[in-house]
Amino acid sequence: CIDASSESECNAVSSGSGCMYIGNDQAALAQSSGVICVTPSWYDCTINGNCPPPPQSKPPVPADCVLDTCDNTDDTFNVGFVVDESGSVGRTNYQLSLDYFVKKMVKENLNEDSLVSFLSFASGKDRNYLFTDKGGPGNTNREGVLNAIEQEKNNYSGGGTCLGPAIEEIITDFTQDLPNVPAAERGQENILFVVTDGIATCMSSCSTYRQQLRDNGITTYIVGITNGFSDNAVRCLVEDQIQPSDPRYDDSRTAVTDYILTIPKFDKALFFQLQLQLRATVCPPIVFKDETFANKLFVVLTGANDMVNDNLLYVVSLALLMVAGLVYYFRERLCATNEKYVPLVTESHGRYQSV
Repeated sequence: CIDASSESECNAVSSGSGCMYIGNDQAALAQSSGVICVTPSWYDCTINGNCPPPPQSKPPVPADCVLDTCDNTDDTFNVGFVVDESGSVGRTNYQLSLDYFVKKMVKENLNEDSLVSFLSFASGKDRNYLFTDKGGPGNTNREGVLNAIEQEKNNYSGGGTCLGPAIEEIITDFTQDLPNVPAAERGQENILFVVTDGIATCMSSCSTYRQQLRDNGITTYIVGITNGFSDNAVRCLVEDQIQPSDPRYDDSRTAVTDYILTIPKFDKALFFQLQLQLRATVCPPIVFKDETFANKLFVVLTGANDMVNDNLLYVVSLALLMVAGLVYYFRERLCATNEKYVPLVTESHGRYQSV
């Protein structure tokens, strides 16, 4: 408590500091290493065993941010990934790209009925996975690509940033490999993600690639990483994906803000932010399609399908909105005075009545 040398010295400050004298208590002196002036809380804990509970430790911080797996099974996609493994990326950053962008987009943002094709590029092409691949007997395409990503993490090659041939190859995946998948198993929409950190080369045929992407209904997104990224060579792939009739149409703006996303470095948290921005492209919010409100209400009341909880939430929310509307109406339109209806606007004065 204080460094006192006598009982009187301890007592002199005890009223203001909450100290107590233990000079005559040999057991306490043994615990206090000879200090004769201690706090009552120390004495109660050390001598009597009445100690306060230890402070609760903070919950562990998760190592990675994780999104719930996409539960929208109504919308399915054929998704291609083209990932830069050039020398400027480096082995560690390439593995980060695979783990925290490609793998998480597949595992957390794509539903199990969607298909994936995946290749890497540097000075050449590095084929990793096709739409028709299953990854082994009994595996789905989605399970197989997750295995392929793990294997590719140990297959970094390095080299240049020759993107053009990789774009040409991935287009072939959509036009020649994908048709070999039974029609009932194919996705409804085609999406392409291109991940690169530098100035793409081998892009002299960009206008040709762009036309092939459009002709085959492939919507393209560019992910540019680090300050070394330049969109000059890749802008042509995405600049006309918004039609002139769209209110957002603006060649110079929409190409960058809607379809070219950039982050300043290879980083787990920044890749998570990318996921949040891109999730809706491959996992749209669930909406009610081709069903009247009466049908939805019937489903909820009868528990006719597995989505009963979601439907119930929908109906309850709508009911609350209706109740709120009625309350607002009666509050604004009616005024109870002596239990009689009195309009807020009177016919005699034509102005609001104080109520």
